[in-house]
Amino acid sequence: MKPSEDEPHGSLVLIELKNTDWDKVINVCRLAKRHAAQMFSYMGHCWELVERGTIDSFQAAIVYPRKPESSAVIEMLNTLLGDDGIAVYWYDEIKHG
Repeated sequence: MKPSEDEPHGSLVLIELKNTDWDKVINVCRLAKRHAAQMFSYMGHCWELVERGTIDSFQAAIVYPRKPESSAVIEMLNTLLGDDGIAVYWYDEIKHG
Protein backbone atom coordinates (compact mmCIF):
# COMPACT_ATOMS: atom_id res chain seq x y z
CA MET A 1 0.00 0.00 0.00
CA LYS A 2 1.43 3.35 -1.03
CA PRO A 3 1.44 6.04 1.72
CA SER A 4 -0.67 9.09 1.10
CA GLU A 5 1.02 12.42 0.34
CA ASP A 6 -0.11 13.68 3.77
CA GLU A 7 1.70 10.95 5.73
CA PRO A 8 5.42 10.88 6.64
CA HIS A 9 7.46 8.46 4.60
CA GLY A 10 9.84 6.79 7.05
CA SER A 11 13.37 7.56 8.10
CA LEU A 12 16.57 8.71 6.48
CA VAL A 13 20.16 7.74 7.30
CA LEU A 14 22.81 10.34 6.60
CA ILE A 15 26.30 8.82 6.35
CA GLU A 16 29.57 10.68 5.85
CA LEU A 17 32.60 8.56 4.90
CA LYS A 18 35.88 10.05 6.05
CA ASN A 19 39.48 9.05 5.37
CA THR A 20 40.89 10.41 8.63
CA ASP A 21 43.78 8.65 10.34
CA TRP A 22 43.20 9.80 13.92
CA ASP A 23 46.58 8.44 15.02
CA LYS A 24 48.22 11.17 12.91
CA VAL A 25 45.93 14.06 13.85
CA ILE A 26 47.50 16.63 16.18
CA ASN A 27 44.40 18.61 17.17
CA VAL A 28 41.71 15.93 17.49
CA CYS A 29 39.15 18.23 19.13
CA ARG A 30 39.36 20.86 16.39
CA LEU A 31 39.06 18.36 13.54
CA ALA A 32 36.21 16.48 15.22
CA LYS A 33 34.32 19.75 15.68
CA ARG A 34 34.91 20.54 12.00
CA HIS A 35 33.50 17.15 11.02
CA ALA A 36 30.49 17.80 13.26
CA ALA A 37 29.94 21.21 11.63
CA GLN A 38 29.94 19.58 8.20
CA MET A 39 27.34 17.08 9.37
CA PHE A 40 25.22 19.86 10.89
CA SER A 41 25.03 21.55 7.50
CA TYR A 42 23.57 18.34 6.04
CA MET A 43 21.39 17.72 9.09
CA GLY A 44 19.74 21.12 8.63
CA HIS A 45 18.26 19.88 5.36
CA CYS A 46 17.07 16.72 7.11
CA TRP A 47 15.34 18.76 9.82
CA GLU A 48 13.52 20.65 7.07
CA LEU A 49 12.24 17.32 5.71
CA VAL A 50 11.07 16.31 9.21
CA GLU A 51 9.32 19.65 9.74
CA ARG A 52 7.57 19.35 6.37
CA GLY A 53 6.51 15.81 7.24
CA THR A 54 8.40 14.31 4.32
CA ILE A 55 10.23 11.93 6.68
CA ASP A 56 9.60 10.86 10.28
CA SER A 57 13.19 10.98 11.48
CA PHE A 58 16.83 10.72 10.52
CA GLN A 59 20.10 9.44 11.94
CA ALA A 60 23.51 10.92 11.18
CA ALA A 61 26.70 8.85 11.21
CA ILE A 62 30.35 9.21 10.30
CA VAL A 63 32.38 6.18 9.22
CA TYR A 64 36.15 6.40 9.69
CA PRO A 65 38.57 3.86 8.18
CA ARG A 66 39.85 2.45 11.48
CA LYS A 67 39.65 2.94 15.22
CA PRO A 68 42.47 5.07 16.69
CA GLU A 69 45.03 3.40 18.96
CA SER A 70 44.36 5.83 21.81
CA SER A 71 41.32 5.08 23.97
CA ALA A 72 41.30 8.78 24.96
CA VAL A 73 40.88 9.78 21.30
CA ILE A 74 38.09 7.23 20.84
CA GLU A 75 36.30 8.56 23.92
CA MET A 76 36.74 12.16 22.74
CA LEU A 77 35.28 11.38 19.32
CA ASN A 78 32.35 9.46 20.75
CA THR A 79 31.65 12.32 23.16
CA LEU A 80 32.13 15.25 20.77
CA LEU A 81 30.17 13.67 17.94
CA GLY A 82 27.83 11.42 19.92
CA ASP A 83 26.59 14.22 22.17
CA ASP A 84 25.45 15.97 18.99
CA GLY A 85 23.56 12.91 17.76
CA ILE A 86 26.20 11.76 15.30
CA ALA A 87 27.04 8.05 15.52
CA VAL A 88 30.68 7.05 14.99
CA TYR A 89 31.68 3.82 13.22
CA TRP A 90 35.02 2.27 12.20
CA TYR A 91 34.97 0.73 8.71
CA ASP A 92 37.46 -2.02 9.64
CA GLU A 93 35.06 -3.20 12.37
CA ILE A 94 31.96 -3.38 10.17
CA LYS A 95 31.10 -6.95 9.19
CA HIS A 96 30.87 -7.22 5.41
CA GLY A 97 28.75 -9.87 3.80
